[in-house]
Amino acid sequence: MGEGIRIRMLRDVRPDTIGGIHLGNPGTISRAGKIYEAYSNENGAISAVCENSVLLGVKPGEFEFVEAPEWVLRSWINYPISGAENLLKKVWGQSFEPIAMKPIRNCEKRFNCPRCSEIHTYRMSYMLRMDYCFKCGQWLDWSDYDEWITKY
Repeated sequence: MGEGIRIRMLRDVRPDTIGGIHLGNPGTISRAGKIYEAYSNENGAISAVCENSVLLGVKPGEFEFVEAPEWVLRSWINYPISGAENLLKKVWGQSFEPIAMKPIRNCEKRFNCPRCSEIHTYRMSYMLRMDYCFKCGQWLDWSDYDEWITKY
């Protein structure tokens, strides 16, 4: 699956390590700025084809789409850092809108991302206009909490 997918790396990515030992083959790296052919599974997970022909899984924030089928872009639509939004605007026109999700309040001043559970403080996210989770890229809708911030 995933024919016709090309991605541009935003940073160097290597296989994971355990205790300092790389789990991948020697030479398995996707370098920042380079464009790679890529594959996707049925859930939309992306793997870059490295120069040594080994597939290397990449995460949001590590790449952006250069080219991909619409079904792949739809699975990445809530990740603004993936570049899927710009490609979908070309396909659908300017009527495209990403789907924002409301953060989950876990205590008085802390909230969790509804997708990855990353902790956000409302004041920091609101003041910096963080409209998306800095960990996973999910768009966040703070509208229910606009009045609440004036209390703190």
